[in-house]
Amino acid sequence: MRGNAFVCYLISFLFAFILVFPPLVNAEIQDAHIKIENLQKKVAKGYSSKFCNAIAMGFSKDSAARLSIEENSNPKYNPSLWMELMRSGNKDLSKIDQQEISEKIGVSISNNCGQAIGIKTVDDLDEFNIYFAKMQSTYSTKE
Repeated sequence: MRGNAFVCYLISFLFAFILVFPPLVNAEIQDAHIKIENLQKKVAKGYSSKFCNAIAMGFSKDSAARLSIEENSNPKYNPSLWMELMRSGNKDLSKIDQQEISEKIGVSISNNCGQAIGIKTVDDLDEFNIYFAKMQSTYSTKE
């Protein structure tokens, strides 16, 4: 009888453990997702600020794109990422979805200086995203 009580307590403990910890795992996954989302926003902001500043200084769209791509080719050139680099190195940066970040860059550029380069509609934004992706494949350098 005493052995059965122990088994019942053990099963109850394991059941309670399983019920309690999945929410913690889900919370960690959500926190990681939020962290990556914030990191993507910082990366996109780095591209858009350099691009839009170049446009404001009179650079052509091609020159502005090239400048922003080359200056963001290494995260150490983006001051908004320095704290992240100190905390986790490139570990979190490697988790960024390149397709998603390309879209965020396009939206950020559209919001900050889209009128100056003729982005007025969703189709214009899609066209710019294709253009910028081609420029990235041409000018991106991996260190």
